[in-house]
Order: sequence, then structure tokens, then C-alpha cells
Amino acid sequence: MKPYYKIIPIDLYCRDILFAFGDEPSFRKALRKYHTQEETDGIIEAADINEHSTGKTLCNEKYNAFIVWMPQLPKTAAELGTLSHEIFHAAQALMINIGANLSDDSEEAYAYLIGYITKRVLEEFPICSFCENGQGVE
Repeated sequence: MKPYYKIIPIDLYCRDILFAFGDEPSFRKALRKYHTQEETDGIIEAADINEHSTGKTLCNEKYNAFIVWMPQLPKTAAELGTLSHEIFHAAQALMINIGANLSDDSEEAYAYLIGYITKRVLEEFPICSFCENGQGVE
């Protein structure tokens, strides 16, 4: 499978999330575009990726990194569920990073952020045939 990776800017909160879809070597290569070798090694180690991993969200303040990784682009309902799960973790980490813990007062901001991130991912990656990017599933 061809690896895919792209940074999705979250301009409202002055943060970015790197989305990476591909095996561990391609994930490492994607990280090296934005991080030193030492930082990349630390991120990979923290990810604890193994052959059973279906997705990981890494939010490492030491490396100023918000990262969502999956071994491949989602193609099934289960994989889309995993993507949604990881997007929630990324949104939660980003909101905590800016000082907005999940509460009754902040849940709408969380919901908007999760919707925004999901929309951007579906626009930027060839995941579904009905998405605005028009690329369809490979």
C-alpha cells in the first residue's frame, strides 16, 4: 500500500496534527520530514507500534507533536471506527494542551473540533468516494 501522510492545520488553536497512514518504516520516513532522528526514534518508541496495532494517537509535548497513525487508509466500517476513535484522542489532547478539559462547558467545542478534523481528513485523503476530494477509495 502506498503510504499517505499530511499535516492538518488546526488554525483556530494554532496547532497541527500529522496524519500518517502506512507501515512503520513509512511512518518513520514521514516523521523524519518534520523531526530530527532522535525525535523520530522517541516518537516511534512512544507509539509502541506492533503487528496488532490498528491505530495510535501520539501527543508528545516534548516533541510538540500531535500525530494520528494507522497502518493503512481506512477501507472498512471497523477501520473508519478506529479513525474516529483516534480523532477523538487527538482532539482531546489538543484541547487539554490549550487548557480546555472536557466538561459540560467545553463539550460543544470538542464536538466542533472532532467534526472539523474528520471533515479535513476525509477531504485530504482518498478514503471515501462520496467525500469532497473526489478521489475515492484506492
